[in-house]
Amino acid sequence: MNDVPTRPIQRRSAARSRKVAPVGPSKDRAPSSPANFPQFDASLVGAVAARVQIAAIELVKAQFTRVDDDHFQGAVGERKPDRYGLEVSWQANENQRLLSCLIEFGTIFDAPPEPFEIRASFRLLYEIQPGDPLTDAQLGNFTYWNALFNAWPYWREYLSSTLNRAHLPRFVVPVMGVPRASG
Repeated sequence: MNDVPTRPIQRRSAARSRKVAPVGPSKDRAPSSPANFPQFDASLVGAVAARVQIAAIELVKAQFTRVDDDHFQGAVGERKPDRYGLEVSWQANENQRLLSCLIEFGTIFDAPPEPFEIRASFRLLYEIQPGDPLTDAQLGNFTYWNALFNAWPYWREYLSSTLNRAHLPRFVVPVMGVPRASG
């Protein structure tokens, strides 16, 4: 064992990493429309949805921490997240044949101490069929509403399986609803 270089593990500081933007209470519903979301517009979403196919959904980053991370398990309790947070970004390649959407989810507790924190980022890659150039408004609206809808089940599964592996109290994350076009 003397031949193996070692160094002390750095304990995480009391300051947490930046939080993802809250999207609504977890007790009774899935994400609501945060203030920075574009208004749902079925024609904008539909213009992109008619021309894309999902090529890949990939987990690109994940983090799990719990308050009782020492040698012996402490009392985490039965608390569930008060809300979920998310950050959304997108980018199309130069010839608009590929659309990449990055969606980061996270748990949010309104009152300390946070018994745990779970974050996960997913990359959704869409192939775009040839046609007229898509606008930023179309691509943005599609990402905030359709891509988020496509990624939500992956977040639900990741959260559920992580809680199960950590032997923490499990709960069902609600399905995500998408606004319907008025008409």
